[in-house]
Amino acid sequence: AMKLGDDFLFHSLLSPALNIAGRYLYTWPISPRSVAHIAPRLYWNSDKGVGVSGLLDYEYTPQPDTLWRTTLYGNYGEQTDGFEWSSQATWFRRWDKKTAVSVLTGVRGRTEPSSVIREGWLGFRYRRNVWRPWLFVEAEPGLSWHREVDYRTEPTFGLRLEVQFYKD
Repeated sequence: AMKLGDDFLFHSLLSPALNIAGRYLYTWPISPRSVAHIAPRLYWNSDKGVGVSGLLDYEYTPQPDTLWRTTLYGNYGEQTDGFEWSSQATWFRRWDKKTAVSVLTGVRGRTEPSSVIREGWLGFRYRRNVWRPWLFVEAEPGLSWHREVDYRTEPTFGLRLEVQFYKD
């Protein structure tokens, strides 16, 4: 017997969504140790329709191997439930040429049907360059609080393998 999840996966593989987007990135140097990035984006998705989103980052580097970043994000489109938003604060620290760590915390929500926080999170990320200069592995344990489960604390864990195809 086919389950709902199997039907969704089967449908998604046979009818992929088409995405067209345009984005403008503006970098504003505020001081020798801080910079802001503004990135408005206009998009069209064959499943979700037309929309507009925006990203605002503020970065501060108190020391050469330490970075603080605050990110604000907003999205509004034909299929969104009102205005979707999120905010995240992250502290990054490079330990050596191959290893870095970060701590992040954030919240997200939307304005419809009611303006409420949908999720909060706290995470720790360990990143290491392995085997080749272009290969990285990340482990990210954390905690999250979702409205759908009455904001009960849920442990999370992410494991990523990243391949860099070019270097700036």
